[in-house]
Amino acid sequence: MEDFLKDYKAPKKPAREAGRAKTQVFTLDAIDIKLRDNLHTWRTAKYAERNGGTMPCYSLLKPTAFMSDEVLLWLVALSHWGKVVSSDSLIRDVDWVHINTHASELYNIAVTCRPPPPPSSDPLTPAMAVESGEPPRKRRIQKCSVCGTVGHNSAYPLCIANNIEAQQGCPRVFWQITIN
Repeated sequence: MEDFLKDYKAPKKPAREAGRAKTQVFTLDAIDIKLRDNLHTWRTAKYAERNGGTMPCYSLLKPTAFMSDEVLLWLVALSHWGKVVSSDSLIRDVDWVHINTHASELYNIAVTCRPPPPPSSDPLTPAMAVESGEPPRKRRIQKCSVCGTVGHNSAYPLCIANNIEAQQGCPRVFWQITIN
């Protein structure tokens, strides 16, 4: 047993994958509604194709058994926020059993309704921030509340207001209490 433990090495942890996309709440616009309708049509056609070319009217299972409404609306949200860049991004961002086999079809449907955003010219600025039109935040100028000088705050040890005693030649006195 000791020989086994002597040569034992713990398995390496797998490399961390890129995180899934995150979206914010939004209201559907005309393009999103068109994409949603196209995805509904595609989902119904794929469900019928899996069942021999017809939609069984007697079945309790509906096209939502093939792809849930949550997955469908997640695809619309990804497209709305410009996260549908390739079929590989769909495979990474969509949690659905059949995404590996249908990613290219879903990508083509999404691109026909809403083309992907153009790549940003500045690699440090995300594409969505450029489109929003908001100026980048500027850093607030630091100003001392005691002396009013720009560039430091009142805790700065070389502030003129903190060195008044030093300029007057008076050393600081620290009191010490001794108990007998």
